[in-house]
Amino acid sequence: MSDDRSRGLTSIYVLLLLGVGICTGAVTGLAVERFSNSGVTVGLISGLIAVVAAWQGRLLAERFLPEGTVPDMGADRFPGVVLVNIVVVALMGGLAGHDVSNVIGETSGMWIGALAGVFATFAMLVLMVTYFLREGAPDASSESL
Repeated sequence: MSDDRSRGLTSIYVLLLLGVGICTGAVTGLAVERFSNSGVTVGLISGLIAVVAAWQGRLLAERFLPEGTVPDMGADRFPGVVLVNIVVVALMGGLAGHDVSNVIGETSGMWIGALAGVFATFAMLVLMVTYFLREGAPDASSESL
């Protein structure tokens, strides 16, 4: 029965973390823009901080959402390959945010940061869901960092 209830909440979990990524990225973009004129730097830092904020949001969501909502619930530690890939997708999201903001003609730090945050957070979520929902994924206790 809890499995049926948690299916709809997984979408809420994803949207919640994407919102955290957008807001964190926008605020970080505004802050970093004061210190750096480089849009690439703004995008990279915003993407990394948005992923860290989404990671903390994931831990908070595990406390309040029912079991089965968060795909990796109960996994306190991740294999090293997942952590390295999360850093890589955060950097890629930051660069994508910079490039997309240039394409649409918005070069302010807020836009670069918001786009970097949403792309980096989405890539992190896809990576985590793919890893933990694939068949035969090792449990969190084996070969963890």
